Amino acid sequence: MVGLAFLGAVLPLLPTTPLLLLALWFFSRSSEKLRYWLLNNRMFGKYLDDYTKGRGIPMRVKVVALAMLWAAISYSALWVVNALWVSVLLFLIAIGVTIHILKLKTKRTKRIVVLVPTEGEAATFAEEFDVSFVDAWRWRDMTRKGAVSVVVGGVGMAETAAAVVLIVSGGRRRQRPDMIILAGIAGALPASGLTAGDCVVVTSQRVGDLGAMREGAFTPLYEREYIGGDVPRILPVAAGLTVNCAGSKANIAHVAQIENMEGAAFFAVCDAFGVPFMEVRAVSNLTTDCRSEWQIDRAVRALAAGVKKILDEING
Repeated sequence: MVGLAFLGAVLPLLPTTPLLLLALWFFSRSSEKLRYWLLNNRMFGKYLDDYTKGRGIPMRVKVVALAMLWAAISYSALWVVNALWVSVLLFLIAIGVTIHILKLKTKRTKRIVVLVPTEGEAATFAEEFDVSFVDAWRWRDMTRKGAVSVVVGGVGMAETAAAVVLIVSGGRRRQRPDMIILAGIAGALPASGLTAGDCVVVTSQRVGDLGAMREGAFTPLYEREYIGGDVPRILPVAAGLTVNCAGSKANIAHVAQIENMEGAAFFAVCDAFGVPFMEVRAVSNLTTDCRSEWQIDRAVRALAAGVKKILDEING
């Protein structure tokens, strides 16, 4: 069935979609392994899964399917088939399939920007999902529909704030993203229970070293907590501490599980612009580890896998 479906994509008279659905029906009752393979096939697995679960299909897929359907049916009916009744039957089938496709729910692919502090933190993204790397000021010029835009925003609160502003305010409203995801590696505080390779969704952020040195000790002067929105509960959650310099925030370290250099600015600017946002972090080290003990490669791979899970959940 699957082989015939592949042929149906290029040959007239062989319908692709019905054969794939029939193959899925047989596999569902005979082989869980083959069913899994079909639903996870890179070419059509996602569309089959969406179809069977009633999520609908993207408008782009509808247009392509109808164009291929009518091209194949018209060629077959007008140039291949000699019997008039067969030609009429083919056109009736085409009309029926067209009505069915048009009545299907249209699935809208969300426009998502993944913001990373450095290129290295996105090194393995292309292995996990369809991405395109673009500059912050031109991310909206994407032409590959459905791809995730990955923007390298820079390290620290200032660079991150500037990148978010460029992303959310650089054009007409329809060009704004449906969501921005800040993704990067982070250090875990010793009492957090997290280890290298763990991936978490950050639900809150505080600035850890905004304050003053008084009598030889650091005193935090601004302890506002920035709260994230609703997030998919498919990854563990953690509270974040945003710092400019590790080691100067001991007085409030107890309120967080991970440490990074961008989160608070990201939360603040996204919230101010009213754009949905989320922060995903993978642990590369404990904050007490020496640099030589950091497991950056492991964290980067865990980050890509974590972001992939989030994107799959968001896009259904």
